[in-house]
Amino acid sequence: MKVSTKLFSMVAVMMFVVIMVGITGLYVAINSNEGLKTVYKDRTEPLEQLKSVSDMYAVHIVDTAHKTRDGALDWGAARERVARSRQAIAINWQAYLNSYADPDEKKSQAEAVQLMKIADIAVDRLEVILRQEDRAALTAFAAADMYPAIDPLSKKISELAALQLVLVRHDYEKSLEFYENGKLLMLIMTVGGLLLSLLMAVAIIRQLLRDLGGEPSFVREIAQAVADGNLSVDVKVDDVRKGSVLFGMKVMVNNLNDMMTRMRDKNQQLEESLELVKRLEGMIKICSCCKKVMDEQNSWQQLEKYITERSEAEFSHGLCPECFAKQMEELEKIKQGRQ
Repeated sequence: MKVSTKLFSMVAVMMFVVIMVGITGLYVAINSNEGLKTVYKDRTEPLEQLKSVSDMYAVHIVDTAHKTRDGALDWGAARERVARSRQAIAINWQAYLNSYADPDEKKSQAEAVQLMKIADIAVDRLEVILRQEDRAALTAFAAADMYPAIDPLSKKISELAALQLVLVRHDYEKSLEFYENGKLLMLIMTVGGLLLSLLMAVAIIRQLLRDLGGEPSFVREIAQAVADGNLSVDVKVDDVRKGSVLFGMKVMVNNLNDMMTRMRDKNQQLEESLELVKRLEGMIKICSCCKKVMDEQNSWQQLEKYITERSEAEFSHGLCPECFAKQMEELEKIKQGRQ
């Protein structure tokens, strides 16, 4: 695998980890936001709506009946306050019913609806009394009929409000658990990604060192020394690192040294040959009779030996045509003399 591929793989792993951590963080943030939205839409707003319904019944309507009975509120204003209260009850109760409710809450809602019907019958009776402007009937209603009809509903609405608080706590704990799990997952992914990247980096560095055969600075020094012509440099590398750059440089230095040795030997031979040529080109003393040659030590040698020792030439003996003719003539004379 190429170094660039290994480095790209490491960067790709780190990018993947960063992307996954980012996606996980975004997912946790989205779900946390949804949890907050659920708490607000399905728990906080219903609490406000239940409080409004409870206040309309237990405060506004009951308070209107008492103030009208005591003469602190005129009949027209009382009728208007009761009408506004009933309108607010209808709006807030319907909004509450439209919000999410779990099975236990739905059961309490059904019970509250039945109690609300009883309370509404009592409020209908109150509106009739207010239209009739019958203070005695209002006094009797406030004393005997109003609280038995409205108190059970107020109690049930308080139970629903308390249930909302329980559900809020449950949603909070669920969201907190999700957040903690998400945070743990992000931590695991981050640590795991860092460890994986570290392992890949160590593996790549070790592979690079194996490919180079040593530290890059040492390889650079050896390369510079060889480039400068210094073939006596000591390339220290184990034989187990065959195939590495440094081992290749070691082989190259050894081969260059061998080649230089051979070249020096060849040069020496060439110089000796040139020296021989120079000697052969100079004045050579040779006997005019026996043709022996005087060497450097003033000794007389056969011409063949003298040349053979100083060159790569070899001799083979034969007769030139003139000598051959003379020898044949001599042989002929010898034959005739014997006859």
